[in-house]
Amino acid sequence: MEAIVIELSRFIRHYLVSSLNDIGVTTQSFTSAGEALEAIKAGARPSLVCTSLVTSDLSGLELRAALSSDARFREIPMVLVTSSAEDGTAAEAIKAGFLAIFRKNDLTRFGPWAARFLSSSPDIDVIRGRILHIEDSRSAVELIAKLFAEHPVEIDSCPSVESALVKVGQLPYDLILADYSLEGERTGLDFVRILRNDLYSRIPVVMLSASSDRDRICSILESGANDFVSKPVIPRELLARVGILLENKYLIDRLEKQKHFLFDMAMRDQLTSLFNRRSLFEVGPKEISRARRHGYQLSLLILDLDHFKEVNDRHGHQRGDEVLRQVGGLLHTILRDGDWAARFGGEEFVILMPNCGLDNAAGRADQIRLAFEALKPADLLVTVSIGVTTCKEGWDFESLFRAADEAVYRAKANGRNRVERGEDLEGELPGQTRP
Repeated sequence: MEAIVIELSRFIRHYLVSSLNDIGVTTQSFTSAGEALEAIKAGARPSLVCTSLVTSDLSGLELRAALSSDARFREIPMVLVTSSAEDGTAAEAIKAGFLAIFRKNDLTRFGPWAARFLSSSPDIDVIRGRILHIEDSRSAVELIAKLFAEHPVEIDSCPSVESALVKVGQLPYDLILADYSLEGERTGLDFVRILRNDLYSRIPVVMLSASSDRDRICSILESGANDFVSKPVIPRELLARVGILLENKYLIDRLEKQKHFLFDMAMRDQLTSLFNRRSLFEVGPKEISRARRHGYQLSLLILDLDHFKEVNDRHGHQRGDEVLRQVGGLLHTILRDGDWAARFGGEEFVILMPNCGLDNAAGRADQIRLAFEALKPADLLVTVSIGVTTCKEGWDFESLFRAADEAVYRAKANGRNRVERGEDLEGELPGQTRP
């Protein structure tokens, strides 16, 4: 099963692709709706097309219209991703034939929706993943392996609690089938109790037992097992119970990923995929504390694109946004591991450099300045003024930021496209309105 994703933002595109990959769907991704259309005409048969309202050429609505105009492609399912909050956009999209609309600032529904929609196809199997089977009977191991042979699962087996605990510490299992009676002194019940007190407590467990004693069954479920199946196993029953637990685990895992994704979105600038102003004032003080605790130097750079207002005035905001997007991409590629970059707002960027003194930071700032000059984003010559400073004894993050801010002001006042140091600044720093 394949899907096509069309989205300009690398960050959003990666999230959509990952959401589809997680449910076993392979993807092709594009920034151009026109290129996606050509791929479909050339033979691609996606089970789902996820397109942004705005792409590098055709709009998502224009792509829907182009596909609908051809009898071969009009039945291809499509969903729309948009940052537009206008009610008219949703109405127009539904009228055009989109199955669903997802807002870019709230993509939590996309993964579960795609799983539900695509699971109606026989190509998607809820019984998938890695299963650990704890069983000391060779014939029982072979029976379970045969039962799951037609499903995309990988089954490992082991005969005892001790060997099972080793395996769950080595590999990420999606589900555990555990027999009650095992090799050695410990039982499957002991295994579940140990598991639930450890880091792997979220792995679903199905306990198998030939005993139908109600007290034993209650003890198994009270210990933390998710389900119980009597032996001899009825294949249809076991597959149904395992399928439900695997689907629930998938949904819980997706929610956990979406929680981290939403936190990341709240901390990042959507245009450049760099961190944003909010995250800067959370991370900055922590970096100062860490530098003092470990005894290393911390430098801060403020970058201000020169004459950026003229770019927007002469070439339009869309081209200005492309400049900022490419600048963000440049910073992603040229910074050291451990450096931290944020878009502070407008055309301003901030870089934190741990383990970096003033001389090294100034040298790195000049390399960045030259890289900006050579970049020519959106085919425009763009230069940058940079202020750089290193944290001094007794400074808090506000002092560090203001020192670099004053330095970048002097860089712009002294001709732009240059680096100025904030090393001689002491005490309260005057507020300035930069040109």
